[in-house]
Amino acid sequence: MSSQQRVDVCTFLDDRPVSLRQWLIIFLGFITLSVDGFDVTAMGFIAPALIDDWQVARHDLGPLMMSGLFGLAAGSMISGPLADRFGRKIVIVGSVAFFGLASLISAWAWDLHSLTVLRFITGIGLGAAMPNITTLIAEFAQSAVVHICRRPYTAVLIPEQHWAG
Repeated sequence: MSSQQRVDVCTFLDDRPVSLRQWLIIFLGFITLSVDGFDVTAMGFIAPALIDDWQVARHDLGPLMMSGLFGLAAGSMISGPLADRFGRKIVIVGSVAFFGLASLISAWAWDLHSLTVLRFITGIGLGAAMPNITTLIAEFAQSAVVHICRRPYTAVLIPEQHWAG
């Protein structure tokens, strides 16, 4: 009869130095999250140009701005079960390719309605990428590295979202 030894994965990772592969995963995750965040906020920066170029009223941009957020919510809800079934890396690569392509296609939107639909589609890819990247980083890195990576994210997120009051 063979005896099986239990291995705690967290302890296993924490007892070893951070490998080049782990740093690469963290770095690529950071870059992807930065591009994701830029794409999410991009509409706020181009809204004044849309008002001038397409001669639309400010209140007409409300559905456009919300469509991306609804896409984010849909993408994050869909991506969890997909990542459990097919793996995080496959879902991350697919979602980054999806939101990259959808963002490029958005540049050729011909009116406000087409851009609203395209931003919803882009939001699905954006919403699928973010939770899977943060989970992948948390799974591959040591606890100390994960905590170090969370600090700058939180330091930027709270003031950016005006949670400070």
